Amino acid sequence: MAGKTVGFMSYGSGSKSKVFQATIGSDWITALASQRLFSVLESRKPIDMEAYEAWHRGVELPGNQKNGTFVRTGISREENMTGYRSYAMVSQ
Repeated sequence: MAGKTVGFMSYGSGSKSKVFQATIGSDWITALASQRLFSVLESRKPIDMEAYEAWHRGVELPGNQKNGTFVRTGISREENMTGYRSYAMVSQ
């Protein structure tokens, strides 16, 4: 795969998406392994619509980890990142 150009599409809640291309680097296997992608995906927890809407309004929600809360830390206004929301897990 190294050196090949591939297309990507990312999406979030459905309100917007990004389409872009990238060239695969020579260390892609190492980089991918360090992300623990499948472990992260398997640890997701469903939330209801009320929690989803509260989260996007910036209301603190109980986190998926012990003694933590997810908090919205900002909404980007930068070019190509407009509307991008950032979140953090903070200790209680």
